[in-house]
Order: sequence, then structure tokens, then C-alpha cells
Amino acid sequence: MHYAKKIFRPPHEANTILLQVTTGCSHNKCRFCTSYKDITFKVEPMDQIEADLQEVRQFAPETDRIFLLSGDAFALSYDRLQALSDKIHSYLPKIKTISSMASVSNIKNKTVDQLKELLDLGYNDLYIGVESGLDKALDFMHKGHRVTDALEQLRKLDASEYNYTCFYMVGMTGKGNYEENAIASAAMFNQLKPKRIALTSLTVFPDSLLYPDQTEGKFTEATELERTIEFQTFLKSLEIETYVESIHVTNGTYMVGNIPDDKERMIAELQIIIDNYDESRQRHRRLKLHSV
Repeated sequence: MHYAKKIFRPPHEANTILLQVTTGCSHNKCRFCTSYKDITFKVEPMDQIEADLQEVRQFAPETDRIFLLSGDAFALSYDRLQALSDKIHSYLPKIKTISSMASVSNIKNKTVDQLKELLDLGYNDLYIGVESGLDKALDFMHKGHRVTDALEQLRKLDASEYNYTCFYMVGMTGKGNYEENAIASAAMFNQLKPKRIALTSLTVFPDSLLYPDQTEGKFTEATELERTIEFQTFLKSLEIETYVESIHVTNGTYMVGNIPDDKERMIAELQIIIDNYDESRQRHRRLKLHSV
């Protein structure tokens, strides 16, 4: 198999076949992200992809799910994704789901009709870095979209009946701003139909674009306790039916549940954690993180 030096995949894809169809991230400007720093985005050649599919057919011919690398493989054009699906299904006829990372901008360059056709071809599990429902936070972090963009594009997925996961980043607005971010983000998600909302927690790595702002005092990280309170505030404001999880390595508090069924239970458990919080231990844990 042909793989780039850095491979990142969502926790739920731990046991999924990984197929390198792009390298890097087509945006690669988020101020907090170092995953593809100094890596130029490129589309892998089809002959390489086909060679990898031949290898997968040899050792896992019955596989029914495949995850496309790398940072946002859904950036590929509709025509390219269509051709890629044809190749995947020709080598792996049992495939039911083709999953990948995606961005709001990746969806924008595809029509509703094209999205529906891609859904029929197996592209039915997208992971989308929405991150926040606050424009000022999205602008500051150079996310490349605003809240109105996210709503417009994700509603296209809803209209096409896609399964998709949205990432929401606690701590993104820095110290003292957790309540505003939580309420605004919940208000945004309340207008959508994500299958899952997955929490991550802002971690400022030394090689990030955000790090100089932190060292110069222009940005102050939220405390670990604030992040947990933000999670709780977000849950209190969330009204849709969805699945919420906090299982990413950047999160200090592990929790999962269906909303609304598990909402009160999760809020109560978070309150116990808040009432007995150990800031120093959780901060020590974050400082030991090297990448996400």
C-alpha cells in the first residue's frame, strides 16, 4: 500500500481499510492545525490507487467499508469521485460505504444532484470540520467558511439524506468565552441533521500558526475546566436528535450518548466532574500531546 508519512483518520475508522487518494489538505490554513504543515496538497495518480486496490482485494476481499485519505479527500471533483467509486467497486464489490474527511468548501463545489449521485455510489459517511457556530472564531482561525456557509452546505447533505459527522472544537474561542461559543454552536447544529457531533479540544502546538499569538499574549487558551463547562453548556442548548461523543485524544473528558435520551444523564455526569475538577492533572495531560 502507498501511504504518505503522516496518516490521520477519525477514531471510528480504526478498523477500516485506508486508501490514499489525496495527500495533505486542500485548505491547510487553519491556525490551530499542524497535521499537514509544509505538505502540499496533491491528488494521487489513479494507477497508484488501482495498485493499492489490487492489494486490498488480495488480503481483504470481503471488506464493505473503505476510508479515503487524506485531510479532505472529498475535495476531489465530482467526476474524479465518480471514477474512483467505479474503481473501488470493481475491485471490492462488497463495498457499501466510502467514507472520508470533508470541509464545507468541498460540499460547496458539488450540486445537490451530484451529491445524491455520489450517495448512490457509496459516499455515505463524511467527517466535516465545522468547529464552531461563531463567525468571529471561524474568521480568527482561518477556517475558510462562515456559519451561513456551513448551514447552506450541510443542508444540502440533509436534503440528500447523507450520514455525516460534524466536529465541534471546545476551547476554540479562548479563555473566558466558552459560554458564547457553546450556545452559538448548539444553535447552528439545531438547524441541521448530523448523525454525530464529535468533540475535539483546542490544543496549541508549537509549530501552529496560533502559537505565536499565545506566546505574545494575543490569545489565551481556555482552562481545562472551562472546556468541560463548555461541553455541558453545549449539551444544555442542543435540541436535535443526534449522537454526541467526546472520545478524541484531545478531550480530557470521555463521554458518549444519544441526544435527547442521554442528555440529562450526560449533563449530570459532567456536573460531578466539574465539582471535583483537577485542573493541574488535565493540563499536564494536554501538554504531553504531540499531535492530533
